[in-house]
Order: sequence, then structure tokens, then C-alpha cells
Amino acid sequence: MQAVNANSDDPKVIGVRAFYDMLAAEPRIDATAIQTVGAKGYDGFVLGIVNGEEGMMNGEEG
Repeated sequence: MQAVNANSDDPKVIGVRAFYDMLAAEPRIDATAIQTVGAKGYDGFVLGIVNGEEGMMNGEEG
């Protein structure tokens, strides 16, 4: 899978890119995507940390 390919029409790539965009738009989360290479080829994962106030979701005020 080539998540960096913005022109891909692969549903898996589109889904992963949408997920990355959602993370990027969330100000309470700092995240990074890590690419790995192993026996099954290219793979990867996202590591994120919530740095905002607990219980605050989707614009809710506390």
C-alpha cells in the first residue's frame, strides 16, 4: 500500500489517507506514521498521543 500516493484510487489508500487527515485536523492529538519493512513487504502504523483536555470530544465544551 502506498499511503503517500495522493492520486491512488485504491480504497485502502484512500481510507488510510482519510484517517491521517482526521488525525491532522484534531488539535488534541500529536501523531506520526511509521513505515516498516518486513517479510510481508511494506507496512506501518500510527502512533499518537492525546494532549488535550480529557472528555472533550467533537467541539464539546466542559
